[in-house]
Amino acid sequence: MKGITVFTQALIFALSFTVDAAPVYKPTGHEIRFSRGDDVDAAQFNPRGTCPTVDEIQQWLADNTSVGANTVFWTSGADVTAAEKLAAQVGGQYFYGAYGSQQSIWQRDCQPKDRLVKRMSQALAKQATGQTYIVLGAYAIGTDSVWLQDEYPNLSGVTITAVDDQLTKQEPYNPHVNPYVS
Repeated sequence: MKGITVFTQALIFALSFTVDAAPVYKPTGHEIRFSRGDDVDAAQFNPRGTCPTVDEIQQWLADNTSVGANTVFWTSGADVTAAEKLAAQVGGQYFYGAYGSQQSIWQRDCQPKDRLVKRMSQALAKQATGQTYIVLGAYAIGTDSVWLQDEYPNLSGVTITAVDDQLTKQEPYNPHVNPYVS
């Protein structure tokens, strides 16, 4: 009997250290602030509460950004900061500059994450017009890269200029070839 009492007390003692999962904080629409400083309702940007389609994302870009001419993409080991700098130089947009914090709103309803990124990349490419840039790093362009799978096939009626990741060299883009491979 004494063994059962000791066992029960040990069990109660052990259970007192069990940690329950902490609740996950999800901001409400009025708590989400964008870079432009507006308080917005998240439902305004994702009314269905589901992962947006490429067409819905493209419409959001048309309504909320200046994506068009001088859109900048990057791949092959190039750093995103090179794309950001080039976009600033040419007065254009790049992925993160165009979407800002909108991605986090869509991401709640769009798992896995790469599903949303693929759709956002496709929409950005479809919205691009005129002069477009691809920043290339020191590696060959991967056949499974977002550039080759999602962005390049969705570009239409654009002139693409290849730029090295140091932003010192530019030349017309030869499809799927990285002239800056070291």
